[in-house]
Amino acid sequence: MNYIVKDDNPDVGFSVTVGGVTDAEGQPIPDAQVTVEVSSTDASVLAVTSNEDGKSGTVHFGDPGQASINVSAKSADGTVLATGSDGFTVTVGDPAAIASISTSFDGLTPVEPPPAG
Repeated sequence: MNYIVKDDNPDVGFSVTVGGVTDAEGQPIPDAQVTVEVSSTDASVLAVTSNEDGKSGTVHFGDPGQASINVSAKSADGTVLATGSDGFTVTVGDPAAIASISTSFDGLTPVEPPPAG
């Protein structure tokens, strides 16, 4: 999947579902025996904080740019069983403040106001 998100988007939760876990003979085994690791390719764009279970957590959107969230599912001995990723483009957020406004008019020159006093 690919997502486009503004950099001022609030943090969002995530969850990883692992399904259809089987042993070498095809026998089903509980997905609790699978370790999940979630990481970001660029934490300044997309920061991932995982909960203790590793299968859920929070994503924070930072600097505009592109990053991916990578997920690895591993067996108890560390063997990678499956991987996946989602791509994110983080864009500039909505305007929140304006520092100044000025105008100009073609062919017109403003007149300075007289000094106070």
